[in-house]
Amino acid sequence: MKFGLFNLLQCPEGKNTSDIFKEELEQIQYAENLAIIGDPDHCVERLKTAESEFGVNYVVFHMNFGGISPEHVMDSLRLFAKYVMPEFKDGTG
Repeated sequence: MKFGLFNLLQCPEGKNTSDIFKEELEQIQYAENLAIIGDPDHCVERLKTAESEFGVNYVVFHMNFGGISPEHVMDSLRLFAKYVMPEFKDGTG
């Protein structure tokens, strides 16, 4: 699914750009609630919230999707291991 100006300009008959924008914004917000995407600090914050508010104690982790280069995947794994994992090393978050 692609988001952006290109999609906003392709309005189906009977819809205006405001309707399309609202629908796409809702889809983006829904995806942001399902996935944790961001810098290490953001990931730690979201994981700690999931742990404290919902009792999450296991995470399924998928970094190689959508045509991301192997180098980018490895960089992401290194960042996760270096900055995110240590925040949860004792099992208490």
